[in-house]
Amino acid sequence: MNKITFLVFGVFNLLLFSCTPKEERVEKLMKSGQENLRNNDFKKADEDLTKAIDLDPENYEAWYYRANAHFNLKLAKEALAD
Repeated sequence: MNKITFLVFGVFNLLLFSCTPKEERVEKLMKSGQENLRNNDFKKADEDLTKAIDLDPENYEAWYYRANAHFNLKLAKEALAD
């Protein structure tokens, strides 16, 4: 019984602490940015994705989607820089 309790406790903690608040914030900003791109709200997408990049500069998807927003905003230099 102790092994089962330990296993359940371990899985619970893993699920509870698997995402940090920063990671959750980046995930929400990414989803919002992508949704704004789909809705052709490129300015708002740019804002959300820039915030995601500020929090996680290693997030290549955020850079990609922001470049897409820049391209659609006719900001070719910025799109190429991303």
